[in-house]
Amino acid sequence: MGAPSTAINGGVAAAREAMIRDRFGQRLSTASPAAGEAYAKALDALLAAAPECLDLSVAALQCDPGLAVAHSLHARALLLEGRTAEGIEAARRGRRACSTLAASASDPLRSS
Repeated sequence: MGAPSTAINGGVAAAREAMIRDRFGQRLSTASPAAGEAYAKALDALLAAAPECLDLSVAALQCDPGLAVAHSLHARALLLEGRTAEGIEAARRGRRACSTLAASASDPLRSS
């Protein structure tokens, strides 16, 4: 029985290593290079206080609606524009995405 479990755990480890990484080397919870690139651009725009941050965060979420950090970044961009209610809801979506991700990570059969 050790072999199937090892194969599953090895597959999970390989999938985690294949994840897209941000510019700081941290793994992003996406397999979409387009989502990773859009998130990086949105983060750069946020840090530069550039007005296109909101549009770029939307682009990242369109590439991968489950990318939790993109929801958080989108929430921050909305809050900076004074769109408080929308920002709070975006933050809630980010929290739900994190919860879903955590549940998947704790079950190797559901992880990808």
